[in-house]
Amino acid sequence: AAGAAPFAESHYEAAQLLARFAEPSATPRAGVAIDIAGEGGALAARLYPGDGPRPPAVVLVHGVHHLGMNEPRLVRLAQAFAARGFLVCTPQVEALADYSLAARGADDIGRAASFLARHAGRRVGILGISFAGGLAIVAATRPEHRESVGWVATLGAHHDLERVLRYFA
Repeated sequence: AAGAAPFAESHYEAAQLLARFAEPSATPRAGVAIDIAGEGGALAARLYPGDGPRPPAVVLVHGVHHLGMNEPRLVRLAQAFAARGFLVCTPQVEALADYSLAARGADDIGRAASFLARHAGRRVGILGISFAGGLAIVAATRPEHRESVGWVATLGAHHDLERVLRYFA
């Protein structure tokens, strides 16, 4: 029982986050619209505040969807993370919103991670949904963003891009 205690606490926290995500009547934390400056022009994003002086920070990236960072399920997930104390940044990755897997998508994800790392004062995580998962891994390995990223996780990402593209073709 003593060995399971640390896992029980983590499991409880994860369950609370999922319960918050699933509860449409929960009081949402509003995201603040921001622009992240960079070589390719301004990158639109939304910042959801966390709790405390040094909240954990995560870049939450939408999948292939025309609404991008405004997709209602993504907004609810960002709000759920923020309600559990995370500082969350949701960038608008235009390549994904345009149903494209262009390299500029990884550039935008990396730029958002570098911005959030500077804002938070430490490395951040990236959670990429669907095709954003693969682009997040690419972004995290680029030299200009490598020091900003502490971890990458994917939700529903592909494991064989060539097979998925053949299917869609």
